[in-house]
Amino acid sequence: GAAPPIIRGVQAMYAGILRHFRAFGALGIGIWSEAGFFQGDPLAMFLLNVLMSVWGFLVELEAPGATPHGYADDAGVTSDALPPASKAADLTTEYTTLTGRQLAPRKCFAWCTDPSSRPLLREFSLGGHTISTELAARKLGAYLVYSFLHGSGTASKRMHAATAVARRISSAPLDSQ
Repeated sequence: GAAPPIIRGVQAMYAGILRHFRAFGALGIGIWSEAGFFQGDPLAMFLLNVLMSVWGFLVELEAPGATPHGYADDAGVTSDALPPASKAADLTTEYTTLTGRQLAPRKCFAWCTDPSSRPLLREFSLGGHTISTELAARKLGAYLVYSFLHGSGTASKRMHAATAVARRISSAPLDSQ
């Protein structure tokens, strides 16, 4: 991962810190910090973004045709072809190993907007794990659909439910006074 002097510096900053929790205006008992960052620590986000930036530059440099996307610890790659995406997956596996991070293959998936190419994704793997192929997914809170099929999935269900609510509201008697 990072150079040893950087790691030692960050470890020294957080070693032996007495943490207190505040609740209902009162300060709780102190808990000695053994390791790690505080929840919401801006330095933790900065360092995580540095790691993600280096990963993104690696993918751009070593896997032409693959475009890396990252936000905090959420990484992804888009590509018009499978070979650059496979190369990016291999680089990602190597990078996570070198930086001491772990992949979460159950959280990973592949997608393709071309139905004739989807069978190729069955062979796609990350860190030696075959990952699922999805037609729709949530990404940073947004619901994305990767197929032209209409009438199925979360977006369609929500639209039908919202339409039903709107119909009930529009037919409700309103007091005109």
